[in-house]
Amino acid sequence: MRWFQIDDPRFAVFPPWMRAFGVSKQDGVIYLPASIAGPEEIVVPKGSLAGVQFATRHEHAFLPADWMATAFPEVSEVCRKLVAMAEQVRPTDSQCVARYLELVAQADEIDDFRISRTMDDENYSRQQITDATWFIPIALGRRALRNKGLGFAKMYRVFSPDGEVVNQGAFLDNGVYMQASELQSPLLTEPVVKKLALRSPEVLGYREAMSSGAKAADFQTVPVVFFTGTPTEAGLRRANQYAEKWAVARGEQC
Repeated sequence: MRWFQIDDPRFAVFPPWMRAFGVSKQDGVIYLPASIAGPEEIVVPKGSLAGVQFATRHEHAFLPADWMATAFPEVSEVCRKLVAMAEQVRPTDSQCVARYLELVAQADEIDDFRISRTMDDENYSRQQITDATWFIPIALGRRALRNKGLGFAKMYRVFSPDGEVVNQGAFLDNGVYMQASELQSPLLTEPVVKKLALRSPEVLGYREAMSSGAKAADFQTVPVVFFTGTPTEAGLRRANQYAEKWAVARGEQC
């Protein structure tokens, strides 16, 4: 959790802990003082029953703003205003994409550890950093292939190193992917785009097919999978099984 404080003079009458808010390092969720919604001894247990985790700061409990606004409608407007203030210090997905491209441009080779450490220090959430590493190459790769008449997978799947499915979703629902897909910026130089596009499995697959003499019209794109860590043999086997099922299903649809 990263902690910040609202410095607006209108809130100067409140103690420091009431002016504090947290931003989850993991997913960027904004946490506000639980007492906004009522006595902590009532609000926190209600959150626990709903499976909502709380954080502690200055010996007071903090809960996700979105949950409080839903669970306690009478304070939803207060939560909305405080979230609006908090979002001014939380980096956006657009800023995340731009910063990632800047860091890629600054080095001859892409160093994921260095980039992650730098962006973490600059208050980007771990989810934003992961999304940048995964989705920016996919988005730029698709931009590079957009005139090839190819159809791309609409969904992606995330596996654990052992091949357990831990998440899946639609590309169009990911903010970083969408920002990278639509970005028009001087940051998109040919060297940067090339370095990142060559990390895309779709681009690599296309280049391999073309180099072996295949025609663009015959090329079949692959499903996009990510691993949360270095995959084991079992993990790779399960991902390949998923890819094979995906290819069969796609063939039946054509």
